[in-house]
Amino acid sequence: MLESKRGNFKDCLLYLKDCINKRQPLSLIRLGDGESQILNYPETLNGNDLEAQLNLWFGVDTPKSSEIRELRKQLIHSCQRASVLGIPTTRQLTIHPRYKQTYDAIQKLRLTKRNDYIADAAIHRYLQLSGSILNLLFRQEFLGLITSRNATNQIIKAFQPTSLAIYRIKSETSFPGEFKNANYPKPFKFLLNGIKPPYRGAPYLVGAGLLGKIICNQIYSKGGIAIDIGSIFDG
Repeated sequence: MLESKRGNFKDCLLYLKDCINKRQPLSLIRLGDGESQILNYPETLNGNDLEAQLNLWFGVDTPKSSEIRELRKQLIHSCQRASVLGIPTTRQLTIHPRYKQTYDAIQKLRLTKRNDYIADAAIHRYLQLSGSILNLLFRQEFLGLITSRNATNQIIKAFQPTSLAIYRIKSETSFPGEFKNANYPKPFKFLLNGIKPPYRGAPYLVGAGLLGKIICNQIYSKGGIAIDIGSIFDG
C-alpha cells in the first residue's frame, strides 16, 4: 500500500518549488531507523536500541517515560500533518530491521493518510546532491536555521539570504564538539514558542533529529515552510 503512494523526486521537487514560489506553508519531514524506537514505544522498552537512541539524541537529558509518550504523540501528529513525508526505501528494509520497524509503524499508525507526497527518507540527500536545495532557496528574503552546527558563514555565502535567523539546538552525542546546551524539555518548549515566521511561507532548514520533526510541524502550523534536511547540516 505504501509503495503505491511513493512519488518520484522530480514531481516532489516541482511541488516544493511551487509552494516556495507561492509562499504556501508546508512541512517536509523524514523518518529513518531511529524514529522506530519512538513510534513503536512502549514495545521498544524490551530491547537495547531505545536506550542507545535516546542517548544519541538527548544525552543526559533523557526523557522520562511520560515524556517519551508525549514525544510519540507529537511525532505521530507531525507525520500525519506533513505535506511531504519521507519514508524508508524498500532496499533499506533489507539492510537493518529498524528501518522495517519504522516502515511497519507507518502503516500500522496510518501516518500517510493526509500527506500530499510520500517520498524517500533520503530526499534531503537528493536535494543536496542535485543542487536543488540551493536553487530553491537562493537569495530568499528570509531563511531560518534550526541546527547544532556552526554553519552560518557557509549558509550566508551559498544561499545569500536577505536576513537569517538561527536557532541553536543541542548536538547528538556522537558530535561532542558542537553545541552542548540542554535540549529538553524546557529549552525545547522555549524554542517552539520562539519560532515566529516573519511572513507566510518563510522558509526554514531544520536539522534536529527527533525533535526536528516536531519543530517542522510547529513552523508549518505558524505558516512557514519547514524542510527537514537532517544530516545535510553535518556537511
